[in-house]
Amino acid sequence: MESDDEVSYSDDEYEEFDTPDCGDDSAINKQPEWRSLDEDQIRHIQTDTINSISTLFSVPEGAASILLRNFNWDLVKLQDMWFTDQDAVLKSAGLLTGDPETRLLLKRPILGLGGSWCAICLTLRQLSAMDSAACGHLFCTRCWKQYVKTAITDGPRCLTLRCPQPNCAVSLDESLITKLVSKRLKATYTRFLIRNFVECSKTIRWCPSPGCKYAVEFTGLGVQDVTCRCSYRFCWDCLDESHRPADCETAKKWLTKNTSESGNAEWILANSKPCPKCHRSIEKNHGCSHMTCTPPCSHQFCWICLGAWTKHCESSYSCNQYKKTVTLTGQENERRAAKISWHKYNHYYQRWMNNQISGDRAVKNLKEDHVNNMKTLKELYGESDTNVEEFFLAAWKQIIECRRVLKWTYAYGYYMPDDEKRKRTFFEYLQGQAESVLERLHHCAEEELKEFVEDDEERSPVAEFMHYKLKLIELTHTTRKFFDNLVEGMEGGLREVSSKKSKSGSFTN
Repeated sequence: MESDDEVSYSDDEYEEFDTPDCGDDSAINKQPEWRSLDEDQIRHIQTDTINSISTLFSVPEGAASILLRNFNWDLVKLQDMWFTDQDAVLKSAGLLTGDPETRLLLKRPILGLGGSWCAICLTLRQLSAMDSAACGHLFCTRCWKQYVKTAITDGPRCLTLRCPQPNCAVSLDESLITKLVSKRLKATYTRFLIRNFVECSKTIRWCPSPGCKYAVEFTGLGVQDVTCRCSYRFCWDCLDESHRPADCETAKKWLTKNTSESGNAEWILANSKPCPKCHRSIEKNHGCSHMTCTPPCSHQFCWICLGAWTKHCESSYSCNQYKKTVTLTGQENERRAAKISWHKYNHYYQRWMNNQISGDRAVKNLKEDHVNNMKTLKELYGESDTNVEEFFLAAWKQIIECRRVLKWTYAYGYYMPDDEKRKRTFFEYLQGQAESVLERLHHCAEEELKEFVEDDEERSPVAEFMHYKLKLIELTHTTRKFFDNLVEGMEGGLREVSSKKSKSGSFTN
């Protein structure tokens, strides 16, 4: 058996990755387990939830909404508590217990038959100008409006608004609140209700893309990428940008490293040295090894050995001589380790960023060229909008998605343990195949298409265009299958390494 350092792979040994069975469409045609929602759709789901509780508990819809908010829209917990101790649930939510008919007796005037005192502004008002919550504490409409307006202006805490009477904990229902405020404040209150519903939901989350107003409902199991209506693709579990095949922890570490100062610190340590006299860090920006520290130090020394430059005359120059007895100091070892770490990070980061840039450019090209290309293909070759969508748009969407996947394989590879040499060799083999497969599709969609859409005196024959069309469709299909297998294999820990090892005992050609 050969050593770990001599591991290699042949193309036919793992042909299931680069020559997939293009006849299996089960994974491709599988319906997504999520859907994007706008505010109206969310409100509809919220209303259905409220109505279901209202019917089950035989309470008004306003009371059902208060109960659900008090239990953070957890239907299971609410139902368990309700059928265990109904009065305790009502009390905790700020709802009155007992017969609802008796509560009407509380709405009586404090003075006279035709009016009542408002306890806020201390003004006698007509009953027609008074209002109250279920508790019956009367206040004038003017004070009620100001009270509710201030609460809504202050933010989402208005969803837990209680009666302004001291020591009264009765909640205000939605019907009373919306009756007292303007359309603008009513819309704001409704948005607070929707946001509260989504933020407490286990199956609905807001799209994290800046400025997006849509949410996504996920009905599947486990961690999965979802796509919002705004076209932003993100991880359902951590809400960061989609990062498969890297897991959430790896993606978080990688993004933190890219945005922190740790990489800069490593570069400084690897590419600078301290002045032997004043110990300030100095960067070498010229080819000569004769270094002069900045004033007031002005110490002159050799960059290679850090010795004083006065000792580096021709007769005693010794930096080129190997001295077996010389040992590296702790700081030199630290500098060497930092340099190795920096080169490794730079290797993966450059390739990660290259795919990021290529993906962004593909998005830009699609937006800029799609309409013109569709028009040209329709005019010259009689292609319908549907046909162009099927082969042209699908190819570019696949390119964008594969650039994203390929980008994150470099974060995956950066954190792969160095001692797993067999797995790393296998991973790099698959990564190289992925690069090759994607480049073929990208070239076909971008460069080869120019022959059919650019202005030219001689139009390419229809037969050639049909051949190109079939080629693009096939490449799109093959690339999708390959990357599906790649992601599945990497998320499974590249188990093929151990399975092949147990069968053959060797990985060489």
